[in-house]
Amino acid sequence: MSSQVRIRRLRVGEVSEAAQIVGKNYSTKYEIQSKVELRAMFNGAPFRPIYFVAERRCRIVGFAGCVVSWMDYGAYEILWVNVMPKYQGEGIGQALVAHTLAYIKEQDRAKFALLTARGSLVSFYRSKFGFKSMGRKGDEHLMRLIL
Repeated sequence: MSSQVRIRRLRVGEVSEAAQIVGKNYSTKYEIQSKVELRAMFNGAPFRPIYFVAERRCRIVGFAGCVVSWMDYGAYEILWVNVMPKYQGEGIGQALVAHTLAYIKEQDRAKFALLTARGSLVSFYRSKFGFKSMGRKGDEHLMRLIL
C-alpha cells in the first residue's frame, strides 16, 4: 500500500463521498443503501456502526466499517469493505480490514468477527486474516474469525 494513504474515522460530511465508491463498485441502489448505513454512525442508535476511510491526497479512496451484533455483544460484523476501482489491488482494502480488526480487538467483549464474501474475496480473507467459512449459499460465504 502506498505510504500516501491514511486511515481514519469517517466524518459526517463525508457520507456521500464514501457512498459514491459503492455506486462505482456495484450500483446506484447499493450506493443509496450504503448512505443510509453510513449515516447510522452519527445517529442515536444503541449499536452504531463505526466506519474508517482510506484517504489519499485529501480524497476518500476506500472505506470499511464494523458494528457489534445484536445477537451477541462479543460478535462484530465487518461491513462495506470498498475501494475505488482505480485503486484496487494496491493493498488499501487489506489495510482497511486490518485497521477495522485492530479496532474490534480493542473492544472489551470482542470474541468473533463476521463477514460475508464471495469469489476471490473468500481466499483473500482466509489467507490474509485467517477467516474460516462457516457455510455458504451459492457463491456467498459466511465467514468468521475467532479473536
